[in-house]
Amino acid sequence: THNAKDPMTPQRPAPQDARPDEPQGFRRLVRMAGRPYLVASALARLPQSMLTIGALTYVAAGAADFTTPGAVAAIAGVGVGLGAPIMGAASDRWGQRRVLLVSTVAYVVALAALLVAGAPHSPSTSSGITTGSGITTGSGITGGTVELDLPLAAAALFAGMVVPQIGPMTRVRWIRRLTGPRDHSAVELALGYESTIDEMAYVIGPAAVGIIAAAAGAPIPLVIAAVLVLLAVPAFAFDRSATAAAPLGRDGAGGPAAAPDRIRWGFVMIGIAGMLAIGTVFGSLATTMTVFA
Repeated sequence: THNAKDPMTPQRPAPQDARPDEPQGFRRLVRMAGRPYLVASALARLPQSMLTIGALTYVAAGAADFTTPGAVAAIAGVGVGLGAPIMGAASDRWGQRRVLLVSTVAYVVALAALLVAGAPHSPSTSSGITTGSGITTGSGITGGTVELDLPLAAAALFAGMVVPQIGPMTRVRWIRRLTGPRDHSAVELALGYESTIDEMAYVIGPAAVGIIAAAAGAPIPLVIAAVLVLLAVPAFAFDRSATAAAPLGRDGAGGPAAAPDRIRWGFVMIGIAGMLAIGTVFGSLATTMTVFA
C-alpha cells in the first residue's frame, strides 16, 4: 500500500506566501483589516475628490464668468499639493490619529469659510437691465456676483491644505502591518487595492458633485463633504489599525527607529512633472465641462 507520508514521494511545494490555516489573497486583507475599515477608508477619500470640483461648481453658481471659479479650484488644488507632504511629516512625528482628528476639524471649518466667502455679494438695486456685473431679476434687483478676493482665496487654499490624506495613510498602515518575510505579495495586493479605491473615489466624487449640485443646489456637495469627513475620518482614525501608524520616531520596543533612506530628488521631480501634466489635463477638462454644462 502506498504511504502518502513516504519521504520518497514527491510533494508539491507550498506557495511562497502561504501560511497554515490562513486565507490568502484579498480574503486575507479583509480578515486582517475588517470590512468596516475598508468601508471607512473608502468613504473618507471622497471629501478630497469632491473639493476642487465642488468649489468650482459652487463659486460658478454666483460668478459672472468662469475666471473666478477656475482660480478658486486651482488654488484648492495647490493647497492639496502643499498640505499633503506637511501632513505626512506630521503623521510621522505625532501619529496618524492626532493628525487626522485635527485635520477633520480644520477641514470642516475651511469648508464653512469657503461657503461664506464664495456666496454672492449683497444685492443692489438696478433699472432691471442685465449687465455684465450681475444677474438682474424681474423685480429690478441685481444679485451680487462672486469675485476672487483674499478671504475666498485663503479659504480655498486652507481647505486644500487640511483635507485628510486618507490614501497615503492607509498605505502606511498596510506596509507596517505586513512586515513578515512572506508578506511581499500581500503588500503588492494591498497597494493595488488602494490604487483602485483611489481611482474610484476620483471618479465617483466629481460625478456625485455634479449630480447633487444639479438636483439640490450648488452648496450641497460641500456640505455633504463636510458630513462625510465628520463621519468617516474619525472612524478611520480610531480603527485598531492606527496602532501600526505610531509616530515614526520610536519603534514598538520604544527604541529609536532606523533612519530613512536619502531622498533622490531627481526622480521625485520627474514624478512631480508628470503629475503636473496630468493635473493640467484633468483641471482643464473639469473647467471646460462646467463652462459648457
